[in-house]
Parts: sequence; C-alpha cells; structure tokens
Amino acid sequence: MNTDRKERYINMLEPFETLGTWWIPGSDDRYTGTLRYDPQRSILELEIIGELVPLQSGPIGFQEIKIINGVTVGRQLITLYNNLYHLVSIGAPGHMINRAIPQFVFIGYIFESDEQIVFNKLDYIPNHAEVFLGETCIKPEFSIDDNQISSYSLFYVQPEPIKFEFGGYGIKTILRATSLPTSGNPIIIPIEGNFSIESSQDIKHTVFLDEAVSSLHTFLELINDGRLEFKRISLAVISNDEGRTTMVDLLWDQGLAYPLSKIPIQHSLMFTVYGIKDEIQTIMRKWHETRKKFKPAHNLFFTVLRMRKELTVENCFLNLCHVLEAYHRIKNNDTYMPPAEYSNILDDIVKTVPDKHKKHIKQRLLYGNELGLRGRLKQIYDILPGKIQDRIGKKKNFCEKVVNTRNYLTHYDESIKESALSTEEMMKFPVILIAICKALFLLEAGISSEIIDDKPENFYIPEAHSFGDD
Repeated sequence: MNTDRKERYINMLEPFETLGTWWIPGSDDRYTGTLRYDPQRSILELEIIGELVPLQSGPIGFQEIKIINGVTVGRQLITLYNNLYHLVSIGAPGHMINRAIPQFVFIGYIFESDEQIVFNKLDYIPNHAEVFLGETCIKPEFSIDDNQISSYSLFYVQPEPIKFEFGGYGIKTILRATSLPTSGNPIIIPIEGNFSIESSQDIKHTVFLDEAVSSLHTFLELINDGRLEFKRISLAVISNDEGRTTMVDLLWDQGLAYPLSKIPIQHSLMFTVYGIKDEIQTIMRKWHETRKKFKPAHNLFFTVLRMRKELTVENCFLNLCHVLEAYHRIKNNDTYMPPAEYSNILDDIVKTVPDKHKKHIKQRLLYGNELGLRGRLKQIYDILPGKIQDRIGKKKNFCEKVVNTRNYLTHYDESIKESALSTEEMMKFPVILIAICKALFLLEAGISSEIIDDKPENFYIPEAHSFGDD
C-alpha cells in the first residue's frame, strides 16, 4: 500500500487502499478509516471505525451524507461526495464499523459545502488516448548519399494542439512525452494524450461529465467500436485564499468488472482525431448536437456497444431494434395519414364501443397512425450508404426478417416463428444492426456516405450474413 505519492491515485484503472482520518464538515470529531478502490471488483468505499453520524435509520438501512472530508496518512486531502452510509458490524462495546459508499471522490482538495464544488476546466484522459489522437511525436531526418539513405536521425517534435469548440466548451488536444527514452530503447518514447476542456462559467463536475466529456468519450468509443475506460479526470480549482490553481483528481466506480479494453491498432481505426483535424470543429459540434437530440437512442446504443459480450443475443437484438425505432421516431414524424383525419376516424370508432371499453380501445389505438417498425426500417435502409446496403441485401427481405424476429421475441407468437431468424442467423445478426446504428450516427455528425463506404472494415457485415435473394 502506497499513500505517500499523489500519483498513486491518478490512474482510475488501478486499485488502491489507504488509511486516513475522516470527519463531517463543521464537526470536531475525527474517525479512523480505510478508503478502498478496486475498479475490477466495482469497489469504492470507506470503512470507518466509530459512528461518523448517528444512524437515524437504525442498524438496518442506508442514509445519505452529502460530504465527508479526510486526510490520508500520506497527507493527501480527500472529499467524498454523495455518500450512502450504513452500519457494517458491531463488536465489543463502543466498537462499531460503518461504511460510506461515495458517488464521487475528489483527491487533492477539501470541499466543505456543495456550493464550493464547481469548476471551469477539466482534463480528460481516456484509456489509450494517444492512439485515438493518432499523431506521432517522432520525426525522421534522412541523409542522402548517391541517391541512397546513408544515415537518419529521429527527433522529438511536440505536435501542434488541435483546438475546437462545441456546446459552449473549448477543447484542446495535448500530446506529449511522459519521459525521456532509455539507453536500451533509444527510439521508444512513452507518449500520453489528453483533452483539456474549458467552460466559460463555473459548473458542477457532473455537468462536465454529462456534456463535453460524454460527447468526446462516445465519439472515441464509436471509433474504437467498443467500450473505452476512463483513465484520469482532473478538475481545476482556484483557491480563493491564495489565488492559485490546484488540479483535483476525480474518481468514481466505472464498473469495470471485466477485462480492460485492448490497445487498439491505429491503422484499423476508422479515423483518428489528428486525421480529421480540418473537419473536427464541424464534426464534433454536430456530434454533440446529435447526442443530445437522439439521447434515448444514443444512450441505449452505447450501452449495447459496451456490453454486447455480456448480453444474450436476444437481448442485444431487441435493444438494437429499440435503438433504430427510437432514432427514427425522433428524426421523422411521418404518419400513415394526416393526424386530423386519423383523429376523426378514431373518434368514430370509439363511438361504436360500449362505454366500459371506450378508454381501453382508445388507448390501444392512440398510436395507430404512427409508422410501425417495418415502415421505419424501410426509410432507414434508404438513407444508408450504398456499400452497407449491398452487404445487408434486399430491403424487403431484411425488413421482414427483423420485424418478424422482433415480434416473435416480444410476443412469442408460434405462427411467425418459422419466418423469424434462425438460431444461426440470430447469433450473427447483431453486427448488422450495430453497423447500421454506427452509420446513422456518423451521418448525423456530418461524416459523408463516401467516407463510410471507404471504410467497409469498420462496418463488419460479412457476406455470410447478407440476406441477398432469400
């Protein structure tokens, strides 16, 4: 256990355990306790010897404590925020162990009130950030003799940062060497990348996370084609007393109860941040707007993208159908007939129904004028890039299979079982729906069909999965 260095806490992917003294803001009482963090086991908790606050709910149940302050034996300042507090055990008289489960932990600063917890700058470092940025810091210089390379030298050159804005946030990319090369590996220079995010006003850390950080993180996850972990989040605090800026690390339970994502192969990515630097201002502005506009579909899609290996194939299929239906419902409000005409027809139908059934029938028919899944899939198919359409196969066959399978899995109607996807098809099918969702969100962000068509390997739909002429 290392409690002497602040760097011990920086990496959100590594566990730690530290002993400290803890208290409630404004209280003179101090208690000994251990703060534990283990992202792989989904543990973030403080165990305290003694009663930090009286247990209002009795020995069973939780109560909320907004802020708990602490200092570790290594003199690290800690603030635990939004805590659930409960009794763990009672031993000998006077010996009580209680546990606090914080939503967030601030490392490096003592906040005594909710009003103090505001920031205007945040550093966001996702896992493998340098790969997604995609710019080398090593530049070669060659010496030519008789039209042949006689020698070469490698130089470290700090890349020019990329600056862009969206949603009222200013973003700057930072890519730098973290240490000098060693004599044993003179060419290997460790590189770290991050995104510096600034707001024009002081905001809560949760607003930073929900807006700017979430837009950047989901965009990188789409490039990565899967889950991407947070490696470090740091927030800037300006001390009113001293007028200096302190960077405070933010920690929360990411729920990483599975192996970490592998280092992506850069040339296999659809693109990198530096690769689209000339268009990134427009792309990220539209991506941010798209994420907010299509929030229900967007959130569900990225949940599936991150957890697809843990979901059953039926759950994956049904959730992706829901994504497509929610996306189209938000994008297009087409109806089978003019709403006024449908309303008149509905009224005429309800008039013929006995009074005790009127409410039920009207509720059942209320959304009858909206397009069904089949109609929505047909319109979605028409806006997909040509090469994705070619790999999916004919529109009619594709839409029939999806609709019949969704209906069977939802209602378990044996009469449509034969027309639904077979078990073998079902095992392969989620990659098709994921490719369609990816293409739709990229199109909304301003990525052209030509660019998407030029990257077929990033929309994995093998020929064997095509519905062709079935």
